[in-house]
Amino acid sequence: MEKSILIILDNIWTILDLKEVGIPVGDEHNGCKLLMTSRNQDVLLQMDVPKDFTFKVEVMSENESWSLFQFMAGDVVKDRTLKDVAYQVAQKCEGLPLRVVTVASAMKNKRDVKSWKDALRKLQSHDSLDALTYSALELSYDSLDSDEMRDLFLLFSLLPGNDVSYFLKVAMGLDILKHVNIVDDARNRLYTMIESLEASCLLLEVKVDGKIQMHDFVCEFAISIACRDKHVFLMKQRDDQEWPTNAFLQRCTQIVVDYCHMHELPQTIDCPNMKFLCLASGNRSLKIPDDYFKGMGSLRVLDLTCLNLSSLPFQFLTDLQTLCLNFCVLENMDAIEALQNLKILCLWNSSMIKLPRQIGQLTQLRMLDLRSSGIEVIPHNIISSLTKLEELYMGNTSINWEDVSSTVHNENASLAELRKLPKLTALELQVCGTWMLPRDLQLVFEKLERYKIAIGDVWDWSDIKDGTLKTLMLKLGTNIHLEHGIKALIKGVENLYLDDVDGIQKCASKPK
Repeated sequence: MEKSILIILDNIWTILDLKEVGIPVGDEHNGCKLLMTSRNQDVLLQMDVPKDFTFKVEVMSENESWSLFQFMAGDVVKDRTLKDVAYQVAQKCEGLPLRVVTVASAMKNKRDVKSWKDALRKLQSHDSLDALTYSALELSYDSLDSDEMRDLFLLFSLLPGNDVSYFLKVAMGLDILKHVNIVDDARNRLYTMIESLEASCLLLEVKVDGKIQMHDFVCEFAISIACRDKHVFLMKQRDDQEWPTNAFLQRCTQIVVDYCHMHELPQTIDCPNMKFLCLASGNRSLKIPDDYFKGMGSLRVLDLTCLNLSSLPFQFLTDLQTLCLNFCVLENMDAIEALQNLKILCLWNSSMIKLPRQIGQLTQLRMLDLRSSGIEVIPHNIISSLTKLEELYMGNTSINWEDVSSTVHNENASLAELRKLPKLTALELQVCGTWMLPRDLQLVFEKLERYKIAIGDVWDWSDIKDGTLKTLMLKLGTNIHLEHGIKALIKGVENLYLDDVDGIQKCASKPK
């Protein structure tokens, strides 16, 4: 409907049919302008882009390069004892913005001339284009403040596109975030390190949706470091890649299989040093052999995605800290009781009708994530058994909670069990009817630091906006206990939705 519009298609790798994606071509919309970028000019020419309409983005001039370098490195380059060597370092970046930005960021505020001369030596030792870019990134990587940050950066490169909440689960399980035991403290530390990696230009800016993204060159560099120094095996959406040798598996610390269409797994693999296994299958019928985990006694994080799991041999994974079973069809989970050291359990978007009673034996759990799962039944006394639980996520579910007004108690859990979780500070909850709410929930609500809670049968969980710490969606009706738990929520709410508000004359407390 617009008279004029600009569409930008960035980083095209293969020929794209514009009509297929709904972009007008020729005279269909004369007000439509199209800007496309690609590393390969032939791709654009094969899409019938006239050669006169294509141009190369050239390297920066010497003055442009030096100007950007000064901006990124800061006032340190104005020091008379450093200016000459800093200028030589900038020249070795050869006008490529990626090199200029990463090298200058790595040298920011460094006032020791020896550091600058060492950086120049490293850059001078590589002459080819790719080697020089690698050297520039390695300099930035080595300049990071801690091993913690370097380990986190390498982890991001293995699974870019995942959100911060996913990497929090993995980083805590791998003990990357040292000397942090509380989940929210770990989250704050993680965001602090993400900001530092952004400042070092090793990460692209983390947007509102919290997705971690890297420049392609940076990601390729990080993967090469992870494979070389951390003995990581990465398999990316290819059918022809084989499992590594037994000698490599003996050293291997992490295996990431990212949506590969494999038909079967080895019966067992001997990986005594492996800490992280991520298996996102492109084949739902892929089976996990009974002895598959037998040689992985040191495994701390297990992520299985898009699998039909009739059962899992958890008995070998007694040291496991984080278990993610996302987008899985889950049947027999009884063996999960073997995971006595488990701290984080995530069943996001998985299919399971009834939560296994054995989960109540995982008394070390700090986080339980059941969001968007098919769970309808939680047996009583499971939640109340998890006394160390700090964060509980049950948004976008249809759980049949016990009716608190009923005189006949059934096997379903009651929301009153939340009162028995003394450490609970984060809660996502969807309740279809107010009859499920006990009157004294204020004992839970008043200590929550983060929550997203929908009460009533009128709400769509997707309507809740991200970015707020305290969100309440409330269908008032006539029997809501405003003088009890709900009042405690409204008092500190940041994002409030109300429905069925007939008869309300005033609001006693204003949302923040």
